[in-house]
Amino acid sequence: MQKERLKARREALGMSQSDLARSVGLTPQAVSAYENGVRHATGDVIAALADVLKCSADYLLGRTENP
Repeated sequence: MQKERLKARREALGMSQSDLARSVGLTPQAVSAYENGVRHATGDVIAALADVLKCSADYLLGRTENP
């Protein structure tokens, strides 16, 4: 997952890391780790993040430029 895209989408929707974490069932620390590239998300987590962030998983993975 491209960490820059995750953070940019979250911020574009006016969400904090805590908001996103709550929506997906993660801890804020996990969201921070994904955004900083310290941890890599599983497919299920990427799908959940994409749903909440109103974009495709392919966008978060850097496979397309269209959210």
